[in-house]
Amino acid sequence: MSPKFKCTLLADFSVFFTLKTCQIMTLTLGSLITLGSLPAIEIFS
Repeated sequence: MSPKFKCTLLADFSVFFTLKTCQIMTLTLGSLITLGSLPAIEIFS
């Protein structure tokens, strides 16, 4: 493997990792908000 290829691979991986982390955090936050609003909906209904 050439150094340039290795560098490109690393850059692609870091971008992928960042996107995945962002996606997971968004999903987790969405789940928490949904779970948090469920009791409130039950109280108000």
